[in-house]
Amino acid sequence: MIFDLGHPGVLRLTGDDTPRFCNSMLTNNFRKLQPGQGSHSGMTDNKGRILALMDAWRLAEDQALILIDGADVEAIAERLDMYIIMDPIELEDLTASHGVRHVLGEERMATLGLPTPEGIVAHGEGWVARSDRCGEVGFDLVGVPVTADTGADVLDGLRIQAGLPRWPQDFGERSFAHEMRLRDRICAFDKGCYIGQEVINRMDTMGKVNKRLTGLVLEGPGAVGGKVFVEDAEVGVVTSEGSAQGRTLGLAVLRKAAWDPGTPLRIEATGGTMTARSSDLPFE
Repeated sequence: MIFDLGHPGVLRLTGDDTPRFCNSMLTNNFRKLQPGQGSHSGMTDNKGRILALMDAWRLAEDQALILIDGADVEAIAERLDMYIIMDPIELEDLTASHGVRHVLGEERMATLGLPTPEGIVAHGEGWVARSDRCGEVGFDLVGVPVTADTGADVLDGLRIQAGLPRWPQDFGERSFAHEMRLRDRICAFDKGCYIGQEVINRMDTMGKVNKRLTGLVLEGPGAVGGKVFVEDAEVGVVTSEGSAQGRTLGLAVLRKAAWDPGTPLRIEATGGTMTARSSDLPFE
């Protein structure tokens, strides 16, 4: 299956200080990456709140490629540029010229005659990068022209089944990595300082959150935006829904009363009231 992701943000940074700069801006450890390697990461404000999710790739010793998932690329580029200040780093916005496709499976890549790297490799005017956008082996084709053959709703259903939140559907700029179950995916605790690190480390040490991303097994479609209740207590709002394995599944950031798998839920949506039950993530 080939999915058209359109034009998510594609930024390239070049300069001797690129590794140090990326390490000071991103939640994961960029400096430990070798050329051709990458990691899921985030960018946070000084209160530890997520501003964007991204894949950060080290193209060369002095070069990085950042794929921004969903956030406003112009705003993120401006933020990076603001912190570059006098560093000898060139920031290029390649978004308009480098559309992104996502291909599921190595066999499909073989039929396209494309490489299946463990990390990222240059290909023509763009790159091919391994990426698990939906919990399965896949590849991002950045600026590599191929034709999509599957609707984006299928990829979204697989993403939801894997329990992976997406910006801005599932959270905004007041969310924390621990609430979104992104701690292990985007945070490194073996690196130097970065913006928001102190708050994130404190949350990790305390180990307490009052709300977190929770799976929903829904009665049917039409729940997005609906308020979620446990008995008479409102505990959150449905943010994503999709079909997978013959079920309608959803995601919501819910309070503790709804965390136990199997908890009966009531959803008050625009189209009416429906029932659901909570599920751990990823869905089984």
